[in-house]
Amino acid sequence: MAYFGKILPLVLAVIAIAFRISIVIGLLPILGQVFLALYLPMGLALAWGFYRLSPILPAAAVGKSMTFREAWDATGPHSTALFALIFVTFLVGLLVALAFMLLVFVPPLLIATALVVNWFFMMLNISLLTTIYGVSVEGRQT
Repeated sequence: MAYFGKILPLVLAVIAIAFRISIVIGLLPILGQVFLALYLPMGLALAWGFYRLSPILPAAAVGKSMTFREAWDATGPHSTALFALIFVTFLVGLLVALAFMLLVFVPPLLIATALVVNWFFMMLNISLLTTIYGVSVEGRQT
């Protein structure tokens, strides 16, 4: 329950920020094409913010309390590395998505592959969150 209590405000904060930015982009139809190009940087920035705050999740999982401010301060020295990590993860996801386009005409294979790939990315993200916590909070070596 502690984990849910930490992830809910984090997810709601990211959604609220994305929603506000999307409203601004939507209200400017003349500049819509220009702002449409900002969705990728916006997504990367939101992911960066999420990963900066992410140590609260492993902390909750091990029964330790951590505030958003403590998580933000702990990940500060690693913020550039986190951005690079997000960019590489995004590129891997893009390559996987392009590969999936080849499987769209073989539904059974697409479904089976999607399950395996989604499991892989879930495990990758759990590992990333744990590593971010270990390096940023516990002081493990990179």
